[in-house]
Amino acid sequence: DFSANCNDGIVHGDPYVSAATLNRKLAGGTDAVKYSNPELFAVSERATYEESFEFKVNSATAVDLAYLDNADGKGIGNKIFTFAYWGKTSRSAEEKKTVSAVQNKFEDLGNGWYRASCNVTIPDEVSMLRSFEIANIKGNWQSLEIRKHCIRLLSDSITEAKYTDSVTLKTLADEQASLPAQLQQLEQKEQEEAALI
Repeated sequence: DFSANCNDGIVHGDPYVSAATLNRKLAGGTDAVKYSNPELFAVSERATYEESFEFKVNSATAVDLAYLDNADGKGIGNKIFTFAYWGKTSRSAEEKKTVSAVQNKFEDLGNGWYRASCNVTIPDEVSMLRSFEIANIKGNWQSLEIRKHCIRLLSDSITEAKYTDSVTLKTLADEQASLPAQLQQLEQKEQEEAALI
């Protein structure tokens, strides 16, 4: 611990951000459409990260994996929420850059708990990423309990790409077949020229 208190210690297990409960409705009774923590942290360009957390849906009706993948009940695959990513070139930059990601399937952990995870590769010119954001909130439920939120590095920056090019070249064998005849003509012309001198 580098703080003034010098509370050195050993951490057992994985470090996680504190648990939180997110209410479905805002204070005025309107449904929430996203939950966000805009604090920024440093990331490496072209590196791949995995964000994950465990969650429990508190609802009057039963919740299962099928509900999580179709929370609005319309049968078009609207998940209960989706991960949303944005970043900035620096902490002081005003422009937010949207970052695309691949959300993994929800995992059933038992006792009403599920795991959500998403993989994101940081594009060029993004060096700071938001801390947490889920958007497109769907479904009819009271609250969402979240625990064990973490973002971990899966692979460092990709700096080398391998590929194979195939090139088809014309063979020159046919054009070279006439070379001996041209050489004989050249020898004859040289002899004729020598006779004229």
